[in-house]
Amino acid sequence: MTRKIDDRDFERADRLVRAEIDEALAVFRSGDLEQRLRSRIAADGQPVPVKPSLMKIAVPAAALLLLASTAALVLFLTLRSPVPAPVDPGLMADVLGRFPSLSGPDAGPLPRRGGEERMSEAGGGFEDALILVERRKEEEERGSSVQAGKPAAPALSMKERMKILFKDKVIERALTLIAVKSKEA
Repeated sequence: MTRKIDDRDFERADRLVRAEIDEALAVFRSGDLEQRLRSRIAADGQPVPVKPSLMKIAVPAAALLLLASTAALVLFLTLRSPVPAPVDPGLMADVLGRFPSLSGPDAGPLPRRGGEERMSEAGGGFEDALILVERRKEEEERGSSVQAGKPAAPALSMKERMKILFKDKVIERALTLIAVKSKEA
């Protein structure tokens, strides 16, 4: 290979390649392609397997993914902890009425609906409960006579009062109700 390659060599290689391509095309065109394929298929006895297209795989996979995500969302929403129910003013009035400071005759004035002492809308549950306590206290004072020398209820310390409130979770429910109302506003 000491000889240099010139343009004539490239032309000769090009002619050889073209001649070989022409011969191969002539042989291919002389035969009946359709007949050869049918004879091969008949010889095998089995149809040629068709590869599934991407759409045949992707559509069921997407539907399955959508179904699984919907099921997971429904499961998540049903297992979530429920929102606590709003605090019943009657229940709160019963609990607050157990305190001697609220049930005794020397309890201070309670806020009324309207006027300057009106609580905000978020504290409306507290206001309703306090009004119910006052009404019950007035009814008890009218309907029953107080025995002299005996207190209406035993005096409770602040720790005992808080223990009762935390045991019934009244404070927690009231604060939850206030938080929900403030978010709505």
